[in-house]
Amino acid sequence: MFLIEKHKQLRISEGHRVAVNRELAALSVLFNRCREWKKFEGDNPVRSVKKIDEPLNRLRFLTDEEEQVLLSQCEEPLRTIVLLGIYAGLRINAEALNVEERQRGPTAEEADHRSRLRQEPRNPDDPATFQTY
Repeated sequence: MFLIEKHKQLRISEGHRVAVNRELAALSVLFNRCREWKKFEGDNPVRSVKKIDEPLNRLRFLTDEEEQVLLSQCEEPLRTIVLLGIYAGLRINAEALNVEERQRGPTAEEADHRSRLRQEPRNPDDPATFQTY
């Protein structure tokens, strides 16, 4: 266990935080297979090494070229929705494509709030973006 923890600390100090957990997982699988094949006896030493916390996802922005390619592939009304997401900085999982909320439908309060938002365009520099509403 000591050598595994030492390796983990070395990799963290080198700046490979995300790779550490992948390496620990691979090493754990290796020990488990060796136990199955009777090549190693005892407990899996990787189990006692704590994994490090990882960010849930990587923050990434579209480049100008990626944005143009994306918009060229979208037809209305999807193009308007994508433009809204780009201008407002919507995050895909958290805000733009929340499937559960779409399926259950808005509450009366949400519907009233959304109705007021449609009447007041958020981007006065480009009101044509919201003309379909």
